Amino acid sequence: MEIMKRTCRTSRIIYTYKWLLTASKHFLELSNDMAGQTYKIMATCLFCAFTLESYLNHLGNLNFKCWADLERSLSPKAKLKIICEKLHFQVDNSKRPFQSFDLIFKLRNKLVHSRTEEIESTSENSPLTRWEKLCTLDNARNFVEDTEKVIDVIDKQAKMPPVPMEWTDKYEQLE
Repeated sequence: MEIMKRTCRTSRIIYTYKWLLTASKHFLELSNDMAGQTYKIMATCLFCAFTLESYLNHLGNLNFKCWADLERSLSPKAKLKIICEKLHFQVDNSKRPFQSFDLIFKLRNKLVHSRTEEIESTSENSPLTRWEKLCTLDNARNFVEDTEKVIDVIDKQAKMPPVPMEWTDKYEQLE
């Protein structure tokens, strides 16, 4: 008996922002353990920034033919502004979840563009850098929650269909 071999074409759509959001949740969960907690909080917060920028690039590609030319020259805040303007949506930066958007990228920029610092204090506690002050468990929790909310709010405004958790597979049988 001869076995027939068939060729299939497979493709995947990977929603990278969903993977990054999952990573931020993973590190947040790990942050409950005190061992290495600061590093886990940092990772949580950074993955929130990665998630938001990836999500904005996802929307940008869907809404602007020239997004590939624009994305590298725009800050995350400018991307958010342009996309929301296209969607006829007004962002309120004075309230969560969009209030956290600015803090998330403030922290991200402080870490990415950091320098060695010497800081002094006259208090009993060790002095903290600006980024250390933002790396708290409460902020990490808020950032993950608000990152999800930003995506949900914009998705609703954009009338986006539900996106699967991480990817979708397409199979096509070829003769």
